[in-house]
Amino acid sequence: LTVTGGSSDYGGGICNSNGTLTLANMTISGNSATSDAGGICNYEDGVLTLTNTTLSDNSALYGGGIHNRGVLTLTNTTVATGSALYGGGIFHHAGTVILTNTTVSGNSSTSSGGGIYNHQGALTLRNSVVAGNTGSSNDDISGAYTPESSFVGSVDGDPMLTAVTDAGGRVLYYLPQPGSPLIEAGNNALAVDGDGNPLTTDQIGN
Repeated sequence: LTVTGGSSDYGGGICNSNGTLTLANMTISGNSATSDAGGICNYEDGVLTLTNTTLSDNSALYGGGIHNRGVLTLTNTTVATGSALYGGGIFHHAGTVILTNTTVSGNSSTSSGGGIYNHQGALTLRNSVVAGNTGSSNDDISGAYTPESSFVGSVDGDPMLTAVTDAGGRVLYYLPQPGSPLIEAGNNALAVDGDGNPLTTDQIGN
């Protein structure tokens, strides 16, 4: 399922407010918001779970791809080529964010947090990559975060990702090039879904 071409003040593509929303095998692309969350917003203690999903080319003032004020879980997900004043990929206003086997790359901010802007709240990266983003300050992540077998480009260097590509026209994603420090660097114990079950495939089903 693809959500594209939407526009709004809040949540150009999708807005989840004070609910529980679980989405899988989605593409959320080319949406915009005049304020928060070009792609998808998660407000008022909402619970949002995204699996095997790509967010790309979304734009807003706060959170080009996602704006979160609740519980946000991303698994096997790519957040790419978003743009915003703060948080080109993700703006985490409050609550909890957990990224598992997720890549945030190619996003930009005109102020801070090209990849992720963490205003306040818990941000945990598990087997995830946040690299290749740009901002006037804090290219990849602005604010506190906990890395667990993860790679943040502004701290760890060049992850040697390919350019963003597609899987037979289905979804956009990034691959590590030969010699990348990402290869064999993850922790299998962390590669689990929101219910704690081991992941058996990557984002495109391999």
